[in-house]
Amino acid sequence: MERITFNRTLSSAVLHAWATEFNRAHREAPICASMWRLRFAALFTFGALVFLAGRALAETNADAPTGKADAVIDLATKEGVDLVKGQWCYSDTKIIQVDFKAAGPDKQPTGKPIKTYDFTPHAGGVDFDERRGFRRLEMGKDRSDHT
Repeated sequence: MERITFNRTLSSAVLHAWATEFNRAHREAPICASMWRLRFAALFTFGALVFLAGRALAETNADAPTGKADAVIDLATKEGVDLVKGQWCYSDTKIIQVDFKAAGPDKQPTGKPIKTYDFTPHAGGVDFDERRGFRRLEMGKDRSDHT
């Protein structure tokens, strides 16, 4: 058998360079495809997590009643107030000047003392006494003088 020898000529050098570059490009093709699949999987996972987090945050409180109410009480009527043994009261509100602190570098009220305004009485606080300073409203009468 005769041995074939290949002399490197200009055309063979070009052919060798082309083959090397062709193999390099095709060797990287599976890597590019794998990176595309990895990016797709990461984007899909991120989208799924955002969707599920949005659903979790949008859940309503399990204690919140659902459906139609068993009873409705109109507290604007005397019968409704009597039904819950309630009583409407009101008090004139007063605007008062109080001590406060300006915003500090931490954007919290930790700065220098300043004056600001508040209202009194604060209904609903722990030390709130509705019997002090409040007048009772009589249901069924014209309340236009109380507003």
